Amino acid sequence: TVLTKFNAKLNFGASLFPSVFASGDYNANACKVNAVVEIPVAANNKDTILAGIPGPMDISLKGGTPTAAGMTAALKQLKSLPADVPRAVLLVTDGAANCATGAIPPPLFESYDSLVHTIVADAYNKDKIPTYVVGIDTKNVVSMVKMDGDPDNINTFTKLNELAVQGGKPKNDPV
Repeated sequence: TVLTKFNAKLNFGASLFPSVFASGDYNANACKVNAVVEIPVAANNKDTILAGIPGPMDISLKGGTPTAAGMTAALKQLKSLPADVPRAVLLVTDGAANCATGAIPPPLFESYDSLVHTIVADAYNKDKIPTYVVGIDTKNVVSMVKMDGDPDNINTFTKLNELAVQGGKPKNDPV
């Protein structure tokens, strides 16, 4: 909907996290993210993006939620654009950030990767790149402490709201 509505008005690109090459294994292969965005920012990019991202019924995707690495790749692309080009991130996720760089299982998936908060805050405060956050099917509950691939004792809904505030675009932003 966003791509269709704004295709002629905004330039879009896409960074997938994890990449389509991530595995469903309980190891670092589940956290793969391309260092370069899969679809660079360009005008009228809707069809390219829709062809390059998984469809709504695609259940073949596997992997963790390497949000920090995905944000890093997206911001690298955005910072390469001319400074006078308005830039923003639309962060769409269905889970809490895990896959901290250098972590190994079990902390790899069972620990929340708070580095993403620093990345989002720095993008907004230092580089003037806001982050709009969209949580897909996130519940306002604290996760259980168990080996299930979700960071333990974390409320994903709350963490995503914190990211939106740090990214300068919380839901209650009247603008």
